[in-house]
Amino acid sequence: MENEKLIILILSSSFLSAGLTGLISWLIKQNEYKKEINKRFINKRLDAYQDLELMIRSMYWVIGDKEKGYKYHLFLMDSKKYVDFLVGFGRSMHAKMWFSRKIRKTLTEINAFVLYNSDFMPLEPEKTFLNNDFVTEERILKAVGFYETIDNFKIELEDQMFLDYSQMHKVSLRKLLKGNKHKIRTTHQFWQVRNI
Repeated sequence: MENEKLIILILSSSFLSAGLTGLISWLIKQNEYKKEINKRFINKRLDAYQDLELMIRSMYWVIGDKEKGYKYHLFLMDSKKYVDFLVGFGRSMHAKMWFSRKIRKTLTEINAFVLYNSDFMPLEPEKTFLNNDFVTEERILKAVGFYETIDNFKIELEDQMFLDYSQMHKVSLRKLLKGNKHKIRTTHQFWQVRNI
């Protein structure tokens, strides 16, 4: 009788330890899975932010005239620089879901700005700042008028990007998707709201 109790006790402790071992290994695998998913999310976000950096880099080139006291962005006067800007912008818009809400908002504003002023943007290859027929005083003055708006976009993106980098490890697909909801406005409504 005592042997039977001892055998039952040994078997039950064996089953209990096997069950606990199985549960612990399942929890460990679940944790590893979450870490792997987070790692992939972070890599996707880092790739998206690298594309954003390309776009911001193209906004750094500025031409100024000390005598007349103005400055403007080179990509508004040179088709190659504008294409560089568009490539970075297009790639950033394509990866938009990986950005924070504030960066997505700023990208949407830049998109509206580019669309609203698309007739001004230099697309033909001969449109370069070295071409005196293309760079007229009127065109320069219009580009000067855009300087502050574009510079503000650049500053907003940079500031938010540095903040996002500091919080990159706090990845949550739920938060990314939740922040992806936004109102759809027409370009006309956008410009009334922004008062640009």
